[in-house]
Amino acid sequence: PPDSAPASRNPVRAVLRAGTVVVVRDHESVQVGLAPDRAVVVVAPTSCGPRGLASLLLDLDGVVYIGGSPTPGAGETIKELRDEGKTVVFVTNDPKRTAAGYSEKLRELGVETAPEDVITSGMALAYHIKSTHGDVNGLKAYVVGSQSLKEEIGLTGLKVVEGEEAKHADFVIVGGHPDFH
Repeated sequence: PPDSAPASRNPVRAVLRAGTVVVVRDHESVQVGLAPDRAVVVVAPTSCGPRGLASLLLDLDGVVYIGGSPTPGAGETIKELRDEGKTVVFVTNDPKRTAAGYSEKLRELGVETAPEDVITSGMALAYHIKSTHGDVNGLKAYVVGSQSLKEEIGLTGLKVVEGEEAKHADFVIVGGHPDFH
């Protein structure tokens, strides 16, 4: 998420400040703590449930929805959690849409959310590239994946290339491509 977003409206920063979050994936929850260097480390399975926590990271497909249908009670539960002041952030390992695209899909399924509430694998990869390699402006990336993934990578300052120019790419990035096996 952009650093320019106000901290109060940037759920990722709120989650990092909270110190403990719960990641819900495939209907199982795991308590997660943040190491001093902000690396995420799994602490232990949790039985306290979401009510005792300030922040939650929810996987999208399989938790909030399955395919094009919301999971039973997901929208109502997310609204209740937010009404209680909980920070809810959605995560996905599917790079086929941008955060705005997933936010729109969630709204269509009855879950009010903003793009700032969504973290995609493309965003995570873009963040990793920037934090590991610093200024990548002018470097080239050949991206095998969705247009959304290409957009996320382009936001890092990398020039997304194709064809002959791809032979001279500094990075090759593959994510969520249906024909890559």
